[in-house]
Amino acid sequence: HTPVLSWSATDSGVRVTTANDTFEAQKLIVTAGSWSGHLLAELGIPLEVLRKPVLWFEVDDRRRALSGPDAMPVFISDDEHGEFYGIPNFEGHGVKVGMHSGRDVVDPDTVDRTVSDADIRTDIWPFIERSFHGFTGNIVDSSVCMYTMTPDADFAIDRHPEHDRVVFATGFSGHGFKFTPVVGQYLAALASDDTTRVIEDFAINRFAAMSHL
Repeated sequence: HTPVLSWSATDSGVRVTTANDTFEAQKLIVTAGSWSGHLLAELGIPLEVLRKPVLWFEVDDRRRALSGPDAMPVFISDDEHGEFYGIPNFEGHGVKVGMHSGRDVVDPDTVDRTVSDADIRTDIWPFIERSFHGFTGNIVDSSVCMYTMTPDADFAIDRHPEHDRVVFATGFSGHGFKFTPVVGQYLAALASDDTTRVIEDFAINRFAAMSHL
């Protein structure tokens, strides 16, 4: 949990400066999530950070078995009210629901991590009431996460155009977690093998082309 303040290229590799220390290495992989825009500012990647409240809600005893992973799948809803997603009740923690679409652009350093009544009542609570029978009205837990969005909602995974010892992955746009294993393998290959090809759909030069459309 030590903040990374900056990085720089050296004759033999890279130097990373944190709040507590300085580290040197031959290669660097930047996967800084919502802080990627700060650490890769010189690249001008058009990233927007969105604030995303999520809720875990309770269901009544009669329907609790139907909300567990043996009976309820991970789900996505897309209708006139927006895009929502949910995860079943694992170990009694409640059914997780969040809104995939919309929300406010924020600075990750100053984002409000408190889930307000307005956060609950504006979008997610109405979706729960529309979609689930047996909702007790009790919110078991809540949290605020962040999406790092690209203009096309696709990933940005590439080599640094000025420093070939640096690779990065960012802009997962709210749907990157499930790809973690393969993205990790791909980043390791990019960093360790110069012959590994950058996937064109994830390369950042596509954003320059978008700006001319």
